[in-house]
Parts: sequence; C-alpha cells; structure tokens
Amino acid sequence: MQSLNFEVLRKDYPELADLGGFAEQYAYSDPAGAAAKLRTFVRVLTFAIYAHYKLPRSSGTNFVLLEGPVFKSLVRQDVLDKFHSIRKTGNDALYGRVGPITQDIALSRLKDAHYPGKWWAMLALKSDLVSDEFKIPPVQPSLPPEIQKRLKEQEQLLEKTIAEQRMCGSNTTKSRRRALI
Repeated sequence: MQSLNFEVLRKDYPELADLGGFAEQYAYSDPAGAAAKLRTFVRVLTFAIYAHYKLPRSSGTNFVLLEGPVFKSLVRQDVLDKFHSIRKTGNDALYGRVGPITQDIALSRLKDAHYPGKWWAMLALKSDLVSDEFKIPPVQPSLPPEIQKRLKEQEQLLEKTIAEQRMCGSNTTKSRRRALI
C-alpha cells in the first residue's frame, strides 16, 4: 500500500509504511478504520523501538510499553504525546467509547503519526528527508464515477418501486378495511 507520508519507512519497516498508507486511504471513507490502523502503527513503531534498542519488552498493553521508564528516556516527550494521542483515538474507535471518529479527527491523527514516523526515520534510519512536510491525502471516491452514477440510478429506481409498493399496499389496506365495515 503506497503512502504519501510514510514511504521513508518502507525499506526497513514496510509494515509501518503500509499501515500509514491504509490510514491515508481510509481517512475519508472510514475514519474509525483509519484511527484503528494508526493505533496499530503506534504499536508496531513501539515494538520497533524496543527491538532497535534491545529493550526487554513485556506483553502488556501499548500504554504499559509507552510508559516503560527506559522507553520514556529514549523517546522525546513530544513524540510520546503523539503516540498517546493516536493510541487513545484508536481505542475510542475500536471500543466505541466516544462519538464517531470524524474525518477531521482521522486526518489530525494521521498528521500526528507522520511526526513520530519522520522522527524514527531520521533517528534510526539516518534518513535525509527530502520533504518532511505532512501531505493531506486527496479525497478519493471509493468507486469509479461511472459506477457511482449507475448505483445512484439504481437507488432512485428502487426508491420509486418502494413508493409504488407502498401506494398499492395502502390502497389494498383501505379496500380491506372497507370490506370489513
């Protein structure tokens, strides 16, 4: 899955690049799905940091891993804040703790994920980033326009058929009531 903002990670961390790409793709059509992918992105990046520094890793929650004292000493506070923001939104999306995850929230968390991704690329991969600026993914229709048009026409036909059936059903019900009187 190609991404706009996470390709710098692809060579060494293809799963991170893919998770970022999926989150970009889902940001408009499935914001909660994007938040869930970004939650996984944070978890996988956390595992990568633990592995890179050969830190002992518990089987605890992502919160426990992020709060480990050695981990916290290695990761800047601004990066940790982004991790927690993404983790919380992902939990909200997965467990339905708050209202719906909007496109704006998904895009904000996507931008939040770009920051630690960029930080990790510069720190661990020694990447020289040509452009470190976050790019907002373009809105992409989930279906080609000609298919969307045909679906709209079919929806209109279905609505018309349902309305006609209701009219017939309404007339039939009135006739039955009259016969009973």
